[in-house]
Amino acid sequence: MDIDKLEREAERRALNGAEIAELGETLRSGVHASVRHRAVLLLSRERSDDAEHVLHALLERGAEPEIATAALQTLFVRWGLTERYIGMLRHFVRGVRWDVEHGSDVRCAAIDIAGEHLVSHSDTELMFDLIRLSEDEPDDATRTAAVRALARATGYRGRPVDLRTDL
Repeated sequence: MDIDKLEREAERRALNGAEIAELGETLRSGVHASVRHRAVLLLSRERSDDAEHVLHALLERGAEPEIATAALQTLFVRWGLTERYIGMLRHFVRGVRWDVEHGSDVRCAAIDIAGEHLVSHSDTELMFDLIRLSEDEPDDATRTAAVRALARATGYRGRPVDLRTDL
């Protein structure tokens, strides 16, 4: 696949189903992570059922944190599909092995998305997940993300929360 060519084409027109499928193959392949990341960014511009399916499948099987985070942000933030994939969001907030073993970057992104979602939606299960993480999570970055998400979800607009001094 020629990612440069597809990027040029995507600037002129919407990609067709075959080109989106080709990007999906790229995401499943062993090509360099930077090429796979570019493929996710291309898909994020497409906003089609085919592109949605490719990004969903990527998150189902796992990927490098930077690539998975870009896919998560596309589906949930850019395209606003949180309600459609709320179960997947909860799954990532709770932590998936392939991410937790590599620093929980995707989990922290999911926690941030969850906090933003809770600003305008009621979801007791998601709120309890964030509370549990803010109280019991041993990883400082994940616990901090949960505290900040809770602050955002509950309308806290004061100075930023600093776990070193505020808790």
